[in-house]
Amino acid sequence: MQPEAKQQSPARDRLRSLLVSALAIGLGLFHLYSARFGELVAYQHRAVHLAGMLALAFLVSSKSKGKRHFVSDVLAILSLVVGTYFVVAFKSIALRPGLPGAWDLVAAAAVLLLVLEASRRVVGPTLPILSVGFLVYTYLGDYVPGRFGHRGYSVTEILEYTSLTTEGIFGVALGVSSTYIVLFILFGAFLEKTGLMDFFNETALALAGRTRGGVAKVSVVSSALLGLRAYDTQCGAKLFRRNVVQPLFAEAFVSPWFFDLELYVRLRALSPDIALTERVCELSLTEWKAMGTSSLRMWDFVKVPLQLSQIYRRYR
Repeated sequence: MQPEAKQQSPARDRLRSLLVSALAIGLGLFHLYSARFGELVAYQHRAVHLAGMLALAFLVSSKSKGKRHFVSDVLAILSLVVGTYFVVAFKSIALRPGLPGAWDLVAAAAVLLLVLEASRRVVGPTLPILSVGFLVYTYLGDYVPGRFGHRGYSVTEILEYTSLTTEGIFGVALGVSSTYIVLFILFGAFLEKTGLMDFFNETALALAGRTRGGVAKVSVVSSALLGLRAYDTQCGAKLFRRNVVQPLFAEAFVSPWFFDLELYVRLRALSPDIALTERVCELSLTEWKAMGTSSLRMWDFVKVPLQLSQIYRRYR
């Protein structure tokens, strides 16, 4: 029996991969069709987008086999069922504002929990914890003293606002994701798979890669060719003369995240009468290889304003 089970497992994995591919292709075609011929009603369009993305998130994030694999499949199916309910029952929900039915509340609670779980799997626990904290604050607002207290809202009111209107989960953020961001993702995937992205990058590198400030120029040219407005040039090694190393590194840095920025601020504080352009020289890279990995976490974005303010207070 064990050899037979081992033979069936790859077959199930292949079937699972085919279902993921079919779902992703179908969702992509839906968005391309909507972009060309017009969208559904906003709530319905966003429900289709959210259901498909949640199902993909659960299917793709499940890497282990066995029990968790089964749970992920159930959550993916539940995401599609709940999304289908919102699409089908949209008119009845819209005609009963403030009077949600029992199944409306069940679907609302389900999509809220599904979004929290998908967020936990994809970006980590920080964002779901913050969301749950604000939900608890919304429910227990009458127990909060002072200016931050409020009358408090019932579970029904919270579920209706977050899941049955276009103000909560189905709000502006999901609307932008389902109409604009998803198209840019599809376009980027098309460029990557067809090799056009490498062509644009190589063209930019050939035009400006060996000139002074070439890294920044390559970023500008590549962004222009790809139609992007943002690029990142904050990478590379740093070399220092011996006479500036000791004063620059005499004390611990305030922020491990804004190391580059704090270096410049500290250098300016050490020599306020000398322009940074006279003390800093950029040497362009002739080759750059993207590794495709990142150590960014949601908590890093929370720490950004705090660390910037610490640097400002330290060196002002």
